[in-house]
Amino acid sequence: MTRCVACVLLAASLLIAGGAHSATASAGTGSTIPFKQDAAGGKEDLTRVAAGLIICVLVLGAVVFVLRRRFMPQTQADGKKHLLRVLETQRLNPRSTLHVVEFAGSYYLVSQDQQGVRRLASSPVVRTDHPGQA
Repeated sequence: MTRCVACVLLAASLLIAGGAHSATASAGTGSTIPFKQDAAGGKEDLTRVAAGLIICVLVLGAVVFVLRRRFMPQTQADGKKHLLRVLETQRLNPRSTLHVVEFAGSYYLVSQDQQGVRRLASSPVVRTDHPGQA
């Protein structure tokens, strides 16, 4: 993911630097071929650099947007009833993890390690939504 962003930024900076280099190389006074010099040439270079910068920012924003949509977990804003929710995850060491999962009206404490996934404990879900419930 970061390689993609780095490659896009490198390519964009090379394009901008190449445009600026060609503009400064053609404006040199040591040229043997005579040419007509434009009095407002500095404004065109600034416009070209600004346009390149805007394009780079737009491309970078599009790349970040696409990568976030693809790799970030989706929220539950779709309005559907989800039966399974991972409430909390705690990494114990590089090879084992504990998860608290809510499923079908119960909480489950699940461990995941090299041997697989095991349920360690379970308890019913205690709802405190209504004042009459404990």
